[in-house]
Amino acid sequence: MLRLPAGNWGWYLILFWLGAGFGTLLIDLDHWFYVLVTFPQEGTSIVVRKFLKERRWREATQILSQNAQERIKLPFRNAPFQIFFTIFCFWVLTSTASWFGKGMAMAMLLQLLREEIVLLLKGRDEFLCQRLFWLLQKSPTLKQQKFFVILMLLFFLGLNLLLI
Repeated sequence: MLRLPAGNWGWYLILFWLGAGFGTLLIDLDHWFYVLVTFPQEGTSIVVRKFLKERRWREATQILSQNAQERIKLPFRNAPFQIFFTIFCFWVLTSTASWFGKGMAMAMLLQLLREEIVLLLKGRDEFLCQRLFWLLQKSPTLKQQKFFVILMLLFFLGLNLLLI
């Protein structure tokens, strides 16, 4: 992917990075879904909807990003979705020639992993457990959480080999 022939610009690389930028933004749609659809009765949701009605887009986005850590039950940030999405990324990388789509899928998965690793490094294990495993009835131990994150990281690194 990074090998560009002399005198020939690799347009696929530009498409890949555009897709990656779009994927980074797209993964945050679950915050909007949470505020507007899933839990519209919460305080932040009411404020964001008020700003949207007044067409104050910047303020709504700022409130949403400032309070991102208070939202736990997000549709894209849980273990079952991440497992499904990793399989989906494998399918995208092996089945499509679209570098935009490949960049988008890999950036979304990278963003999920980055957030999980940052939470682990900051010692926010309980929050990570709530965010990843809120769909499951039984909470895993810290060791099991770390195992899951490391396993997902290894799958992500393996998927990167398909881009070469």
